Order: sequence, then C-alpha cells, then structure tokens
Amino acid sequence: MSVITCESRVLHSVMLANHTYLRSFGIWLILVSLTCPPARSWQDSPVSQTQRPGWNMLVKPLAETFSQSDRKIIVMPLADAENNVSALGAYLSGQVSQRMKELFPQIEIINPETLKVPARSDSKLEVPESDTEELKTLAWSAGAEICILGDFAPFKDEIGISLHAWRSDRSMLADSYGSIPLAPEMREFAPKLLKYTPPADGIFIAGGGGVSWPKPLSPSKSNSTGSNRDFGAGLVSMSLVVGTDGEVQQIVILESSSASLASRAVKLFHSLKYTPAKAPDGTAVPARVYLKFAVVELELTISSDGSVQQARVLESPNQTLSDRAIQSVKKWKFKPATSPAGQSVAAKVPTKITFTLYSK
Repeated sequence: MSVITCESRVLHSVMLANHTYLRSFGIWLILVSLTCPPARSWQDSPVSQTQRPGWNMLVKPLAETFSQSDRKIIVMPLADAENNVSALGAYLSGQVSQRMKELFPQIEIINPETLKVPARSDSKLEVPESDTEELKTLAWSAGAEICILGDFAPFKDEIGISLHAWRSDRSMLADSYGSIPLAPEMREFAPKLLKYTPPADGIFIAGGGGVSWPKPLSPSKSNSTGSNRDFGAGLVSMSLVVGTDGEVQQIVILESSSASLASRAVKLFHSLKYTPAKAPDGTAVPARVYLKFAVVELELTISSDGSVQQARVLESPNQTLSDRAIQSVKKWKFKPATSPAGQSVAAKVPTKITFTLYSK
C-alpha cells in the first residue's frame, strides 16, 4: 500500500513489490513441461472442501470490491519467495480463478496461458518501470479490466498467500492475505520441498507470503503540524521494523538524495502508529517494511471556480513521480482566491506532495 499526502489532504494509492518473474513467465510453459508435472487448467481444478474456507477468505475481499463493469479478470501465476514462477504458482492462480468464478459466475476469467509475451523491441509498447508493470501491460492488452498478482510461501503446515488486484488505470483496487492448508497436489507441483523456515530474527517481511502490511492509524505529527512544508524535493529509501504494538522500532536509511530529507523522514515515521502486520494465521507479528518516501514540489494555477487549471513541476525526484503528482492534483478542488472587491479570481499556489510507496 502507498499513501500519498499533500498538506492536509490525504489520497490513497498503491505500489506492489517489483516482482522479477516476467522473464520466468515468458518461458514458463516450456520449463514446466521439461521439469515439472503439467499444471491443470483452472477449469479442471475444483476447489477442495478442506481448502474452500481459506480460499473464500482470500478471494471474497477482492471480488466484493469489483464493480458491475469489472467483467474480465486475469489471475497471473503466483511467484514464490524468490520471485520465481513454477507449476505450483500456476496451480494456485488457477485455484483463485476457480473460486472467483464460483462466487461470481458473471465474470469472465482470462487464462494467462493465452497471453502473448511481446519482444522487448516491440516499439508499440510503453516501456514499463518494472516487470510488475509489464505483467499488468500484458493483462490490459488482453482486454482484462482487473489483473490479480500475488505470491506465496510455506507457513507452518500451510501455504501463505498474498493477492493484489489492480485496475486498468494502474491503481490498486484491493489486497488480501491468508493461508491455505497444504494439499498433496501442491507438493506434487512444487519444484522443491515445501518447508517452512521462520525468520531467524523473528521479523517477517510485510506484503509477501500471506503476511499483511502494517497500516498507519493516523497522520503523523509532522503532517498534522504542517512541517512537511520544510521538506525539499527528493527521495529516501528506507526500511522500518513495526512491532506487534504498532510502534516503529527501527528505521534504516538505505538510500537518500539528501541528509536533510532523510533526517526529516526518520522523524516523521517515528511519529507514526501502525496497526500491526499479521501472519497468514491471523496472529500479530513484527514485520519489516521497505518503502520509498518522496517529495514533489509543484506550482498550481487555481481558476476562479476552484479547479486546478494547470500544474507545473518545480522539482521532483523522477518523471514517474512527477506524472503521479500532476494526476493527483488535477482532481483537487479549492476555495478560490478573492480580489479586494470580493470577486473570485485565479491564483498561483506553491504546494508539495509527499509519496510513501511501500514494497516487498
């Protein structure tokens, strides 16, 4: 999950982990036929009664957020903890598709095996910023309105699963976390032994393998006092450890465009209180969260009716964030400025948007 804030305004957006399994996905059918038992089509993989409650808990929160226009859904093969795709990942995505179709017969499931992986030199495709974006591009080119990506990892005697549903406008619609009891066919399709190994330091990685994200309970003290006006434009990559009490226990700066911005970001995130992350079985666990904190400076031209007439980027870490910032502020509505005579007039207003982009 990502939270986009600007002054007292709070918007919600999402960025998933940058999975690196597209190249594996591109040759998946060949590799599976040589090294693994053939994965059954999702239509031929009925959901077992012992697993049905687990699949319901995973699938329903996603499907219930679909609108009446969301008819075409594609579930990509799930990646393992190393971001590789195997027959097991294809089997699990088939189970998601099957349960979704049972719960909502009106939707159309697109089989990912029918997708054509284009050559990298295809000039018609927009260059993606990650393999996750490329997978979504494949989904949209196939006519999907919802693309579901996810991953899995062994958890005790179950499989922990994370699912993320994306709309064709590249916004995250919903995510879901949980676990499914291990079944014989899961072991059959797995390319290696499914063995659960708890983290050595007891800290789980949020957002993957069925471990949910810690979520901020309220805006930070820094935001509430308006002190983010002191932030200059820039980008800070960091990791947080959030305890079971929701407190930030540790912050490590991984990369920063300036020491000043990094210092302010540390102060800001130490002021946050989170809901704790949960393991696939629903218990609260300490979790490590990787994120990027970014600031974009803009100058807005506010028309006499309060709409944003123009948004000009003054300073930004990169073009992607510039585009997202402009896209966000274009939707805003302001109380227009007034002249000494009391008439509404256009005005230019400097502002800043802070992005917090969480990733696995």
